[in-house]
Amino acid sequence: MNKKEKTIWIISGIAALILVIFLTIKLVSVLNEDSNIEQDMIYDTTDMDENLDQNDQVLQAPENIIFPTDLVGTWLTLKPNATDEKNQYEGFVLRLDGTALSISNKEISYDSWEIENYNLILKSMSEDGESVESKYIVDYIGKDGLDLRTGDTTIRYTLEAKN
Repeated sequence: MNKKEKTIWIISGIAALILVIFLTIKLVSVLNEDSNIEQDMIYDTTDMDENLDQNDQVLQAPENIIFPTDLVGTWLTLKPNATDEKNQYEGFVLRLDGTALSISNKEISYDSWEIENYNLILKSMSEDGESVESKYIVDYIGKDGLDLRTGDTTIRYTLEAKN
């Protein structure tokens, strides 16, 4: 190989290396943007009523997807007619491992949860040891709250700040 051919090979190698570095930087940039976008996503499923059957089961899912990680956290709402300032909120804790806890609700003690077709299913045990499921349609989820609907009732929950 003569000097001219060696020079061409070296220049080609350097150009290829620069291209690989540029593409890697661009890929990392795109991945970072996507992860930031996902954190800022707001899911609004209020327009999906026409996709429900008479039991509020989703027949056809809207375009937005609700991931279990979107629901992990402590969700609180004001108790109706709350008079005690220390005990004015109720809600639930949803953990990534699928366990759940009730907050300030003497009637229900949740132990697990799952998301299925835009339905949040909170599971508990009855006093006689039978498994009970409370099913809520997720109408909306975003940074400012979570709207859960059952029948004609919609309750707005807010996500407690994470430490």
